[in-house]
Amino acid sequence: MNAVHRAGKGVLASFIWVLVLGAVCSTALAQEVTVLCNYEVDWCEAMKAAYEKTTGEKAVFIRRTDGESLAQIRAEKSNPRADVYHAAESPSAKALAAEGLLEAYKSPRIADLHDWAQRIAEENKYFQTPIYTGVLGFGYNTELVAKNKMPEPKCWKDLTNPAYRNEIQMANPGTSGTAFNTVSTILQMMGEVIIPGKFDEATHAFGGFDVE
Repeated sequence: MNAVHRAGKGVLASFIWVLVLGAVCSTALAQEVTVLCNYEVDWCEAMKAAYEKTTGEKAVFIRRTDGESLAQIRAEKSNPRADVYHAAESPSAKALAAEGLLEAYKSPRIADLHDWAQRIAEENKYFQTPIYTGVLGFGYNTELVAKNKMPEPKCWKDLTNPAYRNEIQMANPGTSGTAFNTVSTILQMMGEVIIPGKFDEATHAFGGFDVE
């Protein structure tokens, strides 16, 4: 998992929710727990309800993008207001850990996780403990594609087709962890070494970035 620092106390930031929050409760002496939640709103609300029902304590869940949480933790490093950092992206967690803004936490239930999650947690020295994986993909409107006489994209490489110029939108990778992962994954899979210039062509296809 991950952890933040607050005025002399370790403030926990997590990928593991109830387990980490339970640990925060014991150290925070039944104070209200504040969570920066980078996941979907319904997931954050469900965790809040489950935590309060399980512990009898109050929790405040603040929905943030990964970039917003990263900026807030850094800005508040001398007086952190958050106790838990949930669903942090790996680059953000590693950066904050390197800056001394997270605390390591090894859950007593880490053995319940998949082997790959346990391995990554150990490699990250328990500054980050993953609990889920996701699939990166894209969608398109078949009616608009047909109307504009564009080919249907079948893979990421297809998006470099000039026909899609200014027709693609995604969240801003500067604030969205998922968008950042998308860009970094594309670079790793199809970077300049593999297809020189193609990544630049793909970025020109974007008509802009949505603000999350």
